[in-house]
Amino acid sequence: MLNRNVKTKLTALLALLMAVSMTLPGGAAVLAAEPAVQTAADPSAEDIGTADDSSPVSAAQDADAAEEASGAEDAGEEQAVELMDVQEPQEGDKLADQTGEPLEPEVTVEPSEDGEKTFVVKARDIAVPAGHSGPVFAVWSDKGGTDDLVWYETQADENYIYCAAVDIAQHKTAGLYHVRVYLRDEGESDEDVLARSPQAETTFNVSPVKGKVSIVSVNGNKGTFVVSGRGISAPAGIRSVKFKVWPAAKSSAAKTFTGTYKSDGTCKITVNVRKFGRRFGTYKAKMTVTAGNGITFAPGTAKKAVKASNYIYSVKTNDEGTRCKIKILGANSSGKWAKSVKVEAWSKENGKNDARIYRAKQYKKHCWRAFIDTRRHVYGGAYKAIIRVDGNKAGTASFSLNKILSKAEKQAEARLDKTGRTLAKAFSWSVHMPYRSVNTGLIRNCDAMASYGFTNHCGNCGVMAATFYHMARRLGYKAHYVTGYVPLAGGGMGPHAWVEIVQDGRTWVYDPDFQHETGRNGFRIYYGCGGTWRYSAYSRVN
Repeated sequence: MLNRNVKTKLTALLALLMAVSMTLPGGAAVLAAEPAVQTAADPSAEDIGTADDSSPVSAAQDADAAEEASGAEDAGEEQAVELMDVQEPQEGDKLADQTGEPLEPEVTVEPSEDGEKTFVVKARDIAVPAGHSGPVFAVWSDKGGTDDLVWYETQADENYIYCAAVDIAQHKTAGLYHVRVYLRDEGESDEDVLARSPQAETTFNVSPVKGKVSIVSVNGNKGTFVVSGRGISAPAGIRSVKFKVWPAAKSSAAKTFTGTYKSDGTCKITVNVRKFGRRFGTYKAKMTVTAGNGITFAPGTAKKAVKASNYIYSVKTNDEGTRCKIKILGANSSGKWAKSVKVEAWSKENGKNDARIYRAKQYKKHCWRAFIDTRRHVYGGAYKAIIRVDGNKAGTASFSLNKILSKAEKQAEARLDKTGRTLAKAFSWSVHMPYRSVNTGLIRNCDAMASYGFTNHCGNCGVMAATFYHMARRLGYKAHYVTGYVPLAGGGMGPHAWVEIVQDGRTWVYDPDFQHETGRNGFRIYYGCGGTWRYSAYSRVN
């Protein structure tokens, strides 16, 4: 492909050759013919006459004309040779316009239609030596410096404008960019090229990514907060938005979350403190936005206090999974710190019949905990709990526990398999147990009393009540083993044991020993019922 200098010189050479051709013999004959025509029209031409070819004067004239033509031809050839010897342009040379004025090399930059993902660089009026591949563009950002330098090869169009597309993804910074045009020789180092003066140079700007980040919508009860990005924009579009979140007191626990960018310039994520070991306190968040051209932007760090408010969670506390710890952090009622916390828990298998009340204890400021134990429940599996702070419901918890039957529970299951799995048959078996005195010091040890009765098939009031209690529990009833005092036949009050069962919201008394000793009904009676014992100073053991 010829450059503009060569084309200009060839055009001038052709014009010169045409001029020279006009001085050649053939051309002279044409010019000479014109006066002959005019002479024919001139009346005086007859007086002159026609020259005789053999005339000495005519021969001399022909010789003079031939000599002049030969001289003109030699002069034209000398000019043509002189023109062909013009040197090719060198780096630093300038092209000239039609008037001969030199043209200054020029480089321009325009963003492409993809929104600043690429920029089109064009250089014109560059004097390129023949055989040279054309100029190259050195491009780097002001922020990255020459460490960010990228060389771009160029292509020329039909007007000898050299073009290249600058890919911003190769630089990944916003702000001011520098462009320089060089003619680079093969094998020449970057340092050597940059040390020379460029053919042309210019600058252009790449728009920054915009956006703000904040922490909002703190929910101390759920232990959640929202990290919000807003005003996010970039001419090249948004490729991704990521959030780095961490507790201020433990930056090593930082985690990265990817958000979903929306067309309104927003992006947000919901963070749960469970991701950070249920740690409350001050949290920090940093947003990083990556534009479509690879430019990243981090608008600073957001900070917010995340305080617990009746935050509830459960944790198993042993390998068997039979015991669970429920924690209540930031326990409060109507904005006032808690004075008492209770947990009502039950297995879903047995419903509220299996419900037990646990009193929580405060283990540090405004933080309470209670331990749920399947030994106080009939079944394992899924559990539910309601937490009440100063009598007001503060929340719920769901968890699962394993049930490992105690010796007494296993014996109760075996006895029910033999006597029949009804409450009346279980009561009857305990009532008809032969009476035997047992150490009253064990009366509040329900499991020991029950195991004694299932093993020996005899016992006192405590043994009868304990065996019936365990069988009622295994049948799914909301039963309680109760100890207290009743009048003695010889006067005074003596220790006694019986069972309470809550049915339809009412508490009923089941007393196997009362029926065993008096022969009167002790099945499903109530306190103060006529013909029964006067129960006093009693309390539930479990």
